[in-house]
Amino acid sequence: MPSPTGQGSLGSDAIEYDRSVVGQEVPVGRFEVTRAQYAAFDPSFKFEPGMENVPASGMTFANAQAYCAW
Repeated sequence: MPSPTGQGSLGSDAIEYDRSVVGQEVPVGRFEVTRAQYAAFDPSFKFEPGMENVPASGMTFANAQAYCAW
């Protein structure tokens, strides 16, 4: 719904919220890590073109932990 100034609800005055939450003192991301984000950490991680924004999968638990530490 437009505001009285004519700007949409996500106009230039939009607030950027933190994208993490805390559950039982363990920080967790609000969104999945995308394939493009994981590939920035691990350039050997390959995926098909057009799939950059799909959640990353297929890595080992140790590699996921290393990504989080990164």
